[in-house]
Amino acid sequence: MNVLQGMITIIIATIFMILINPYFTILTFITILGMLAISGLLARIAGEAFGLLQEQMAELNGYAEERMSGQKTVVAFNQQWPFIQKFDKMSQNADEIGEKAQLSSMANTAVALVFQNLQNIIIFVVGGYLVLQQQAAFGDLVAFIGFSSVLMQPLTQIFAFYNQIISAVVGAGRVFQIMDEETELPDKEDGPPMPPVEGHVEFIDVDFSYVSGHKILKNNSFTANPGQIIGLCGPTGAGKSTIMNILTRYYDIDSGEIRVDDHRVDEVQQDTLRIQIAQVLQEPFLFTDTIMNNLRYAREGATDEECIHAAKQANAHDFIMRQPQGYDTILRAGGADLSQGQRQMLTIARAMVADPRMLILDEATSNVDTRTEKLIQEGLLKLQEGKTSFIIAHRLSTIQNSDQILVINDGEIIERGSHQELLDMKGFYYDLYMSQFRGKIDDICASK
Repeated sequence: MNVLQGMITIIIATIFMILINPYFTILTFITILGMLAISGLLARIAGEAFGLLQEQMAELNGYAEERMSGQKTVVAFNQQWPFIQKFDKMSQNADEIGEKAQLSSMANTAVALVFQNLQNIIIFVVGGYLVLQQQAAFGDLVAFIGFSSVLMQPLTQIFAFYNQIISAVVGAGRVFQIMDEETELPDKEDGPPMPPVEGHVEFIDVDFSYVSGHKILKNNSFTANPGQIIGLCGPTGAGKSTIMNILTRYYDIDSGEIRVDDHRVDEVQQDTLRIQIAQVLQEPFLFTDTIMNNLRYAREGATDEECIHAAKQANAHDFIMRQPQGYDTILRAGGADLSQGQRQMLTIARAMVADPRMLILDEATSNVDTRTEKLIQEGLLKLQEGKTSFIIAHRLSTIQNSDQILVINDGEIIERGSHQELLDMKGFYYDLYMSQFRGKIDDICASK
């Protein structure tokens, strides 16, 4: 019975009940009000339980997904049994919450049946008494009971499906909650799109903090001209990656200005800025899809020929052709069936497909062997041609040919210049370079 049909049935039955005996009708609706009051209480309990169940299931799924993604680490540290124990405990907790939710919801059906029978008993008792007192006709009593049963039928059906309704409402509530979340960094109202960039970047007295009162970047200023290569180096946690995060406006700065081609990045539409900046990160990410579609992800509408050309430029074509279906090979999640170097070469090829005017390389060769690093470096050099490039590096050999190197420590640019200029200063960069150089000499001596 659909909702409209049920409503029509309730209205018609109520009209006939009033016409037969208004007093019996009042008694019936008093009973229904009692049923609604108790059902409302049960519905609230069930709703809270279903909400807790949704949260528990989200936590359970997140825990399982994280451990499965880090399966090698779990096995390496022999944590399989603790993982299983915790998963079982979380599952049992979810089962208990689910049982409470289902029982509370199913109780609505029982309440409807109890009150339906209670209502019939009340009408029988009161109506029978009135019939004996000759204050009501027996035929009216029988007819009234028939119509009251017709009235209760759609109500009983509604309560019978109430558990599904509650579960759906709670689930929809979580979806709408996510949909209603505001963008952390909304575009400026009526902000213009970023026009095609030349690649002139300027930081002017930039301060930034993730947490108020704890500055990560302090009074940073520098300029990158179109086509220049800018190297960023310094200790871990110095703020190198943070500078790139605020350039692409993943975060807003506390003070100062960041300009690209004289446009403030906080005043233009974010997507039109980011689409012109390609990034090759330390941890490359690939989707569960074909190699071709992973390359095409950088630019919708890129042709197969463009993707293949980019792969050749990135030195990825040969190993792609060794895959079972070549470019149509479907990769596992995250590209788990490829080596670190192969994944990195694919992300370089993907960046080439994007054909950006600006480029960010964040430790792009830090986790590969020397031979693979050489192949990746060849691809990166082709990728950087004619583009304003920012290279974040721990290994200083990757930024020696930069037009300008920014040395960052404790959130501040403490030195800047070319590789040779910084060596001549014999400051922080010189110490970093010599420590890495001495490390290589020590490794060579140890191998002999």
